[in-house]
This record gives sequence, structure tokens and C-alpha cells, in this order.
Amino acid sequence: MPVFPFCGTKSAATKAIPPKPLSESSSMTQQDETEAEKLFRPYASNNKFVQFTLDEGLDVLVLNKGSFKLNQGYSDKRVVLALRDYIHDKITLQDASRTIRDFISGNEASFGSCMLHTASKIPYQHPTGQPRLVQLLRDVYYDFSWGWRNQFRQTIYENSGLVIEIESDETDRVTPGDPIQQSINLVAFFARLSQDGTFDMTSHGLTTMGFLEENRDIQSADWADCSVRMAALWIILAGQRLYTQIVEAPPITKEGEEEMKMVSGGTSRLYTGPVYGRARWNFWYGKLSAATDREDLSAESRDLAKNAAELMDVIDRSLSASKNLG
Repeated sequence: MPVFPFCGTKSAATKAIPPKPLSESSSMTQQDETEAEKLFRPYASNNKFVQFTLDEGLDVLVLNKGSFKLNQGYSDKRVVLALRDYIHDKITLQDASRTIRDFISGNEASFGSCMLHTASKIPYQHPTGQPRLVQLLRDVYYDFSWGWRNQFRQTIYENSGLVIEIESDETDRVTPGDPIQQSINLVAFFARLSQDGTFDMTSHGLTTMGFLEENRDIQSADWADCSVRMAALWIILAGQRLYTQIVEAPPITKEGEEEMKMVSGGTSRLYTGPVYGRARWNFWYGKLSAATDREDLSAESRDLAKNAAELMDVIDRSLSASKNLG
């Protein structure tokens, strides 16, 4: 089943492993795919964002407060260096995967933190950086035991809450730098993980989109701008999967809906409709459409909001039509 080609230019290695299907019942026309690709291409191919240097994290890596573990030769430094070299195409996917497999056992939490540290340093606009990380994670993830995967997944979920801590660097899980930009980069990474299908990031997607449901009167200027960018990026990078999870095939149990109601803020915000369904999707669409004309937002946020709103329309028209035909 075709999926959105969000990442623009891809390496041959990236093409070798196709993304997981989103839903057997969902399909998109070639015209819709082309339209969707155009919406994101300006961000994927803008040369001023392509060049970046990922620091080695040797002195500033505070994810583990300098506690370099030695099990099977493991160290945070070694992992960060391997990830950096892989991102910059200095080593192959196979070499990077082999390095991780050689000494990951017993260090799942540290590896997860290093992965997130690295992802937060890669500009979301970079065409291959984060997609390569997602590919590496997919390549090694299913080689390990259920216990390993559960521990690593727990680390990802625990650290995903960092994206809302943009006002402070006090937590020892955050690295020095621009906390707002790192938060935005992490949201993009989580969205890519969700679209890839290796992790179910529905709860994080709902939390991110829920930022659009907050009363603007209680938002600072920086947070208002950041929240629009985060929500827009989730749609641009994982909108098709989010639509499937929220509109097409939401959880049918009452317990599942109550859990998501707590995650997403329930009815305590501007949106007071059901947790799942087209009503909420349309609410987000309205907020992103309105954001394109907000003078209090940066040009980047307005541009992202415009592309996200247009993409939401493409997704809704295509997938709802496909469902009706089926």
C-alpha cells in the first residue's frame, strides 16, 4: 500500500527497507501522493538546513550524568560516535547495526537515551538524518528479546515527555542547547517513529495535537509558536497514520477511550467533543488553517501550518473516499 513520501531525497539504503503498511483498508491515488509530497518537499530539500554537525556529546552528554557503563565494552560515547558516523554516511547501516548489537545487552535505557539525544540534535528539516535513525532502530529492534524491546520502548515513552519541558534545562535528561529547537526535533523524530510503525506513538501524537486545543490566553508567545510547529510537523510526518488511528480505526473499548482522554486532556480544553473521530480531526484542521494568518507566529510556523492543513484535507478526502468505495 502506498504511503506518503515525506522525506524527499532518500539514500539507496533507505529505499531498501519499505515502511510498514498503515492499514490494509487505506489507499491513496497517485495524484494524492504527488500532492502530499509537494507539501513537504520545501522543508526536505532546503539546502540551508542540510548541513549540520552533530557534536560527539563527549563532554556535554548529561543523559546519564557521565556514568559510562562498561558492560561488553558499552559506553555512551561509543554509541553517540557510531550514530554520528552513520548519520553522516561514514559507515553503513550494516556496520552501525553491528556496533549496536555488539554491546547493547543490559544497556537498553542508556542506548535509548543516546538515540533521543542524537535525534534532538538533528534539524527536523534534514532530509536523511532522522529517517536514517528510524531505519537503524527498525533494523536492530526485532533482533532482541521481548524484554529488551519492552525496556527500550519504556525509555522512549518516558523521555517523550521532555518535549513539553521547553522552559527549563533542569532535568538531567536534557542536553545543553536550544531547548525549544530540541523539543521540535524530538517531536519530528517521534512522528517518524509512529509513521514507520515500529512504535505505537498514538498517545504522544494526541498530546502534541492537543496543544492546538489549549486556550491561547494562557500560552506564552514562545510556547504558542512552538506548539503550532509541533502539531503541524506531526501531521506532515505522520498524518496518515494518525488519521487511521483517530478517525478510521480508533480503539473500540471504553477503557481505551478513557485512557486516551486522560492523555489528551479530555474536555478540559477548547475542544469538547469525542476523543476519537472526524470531529476532532476537523477541529485540528480549523486551528492549523487559522494559524496561517496569525501575526503572532513566526513565518516558519505559519508556513508549516499551511502545509499541514492542506495535507489534512488531502488525507481526509483520499482515505474517506477509499473507505466508502471499500
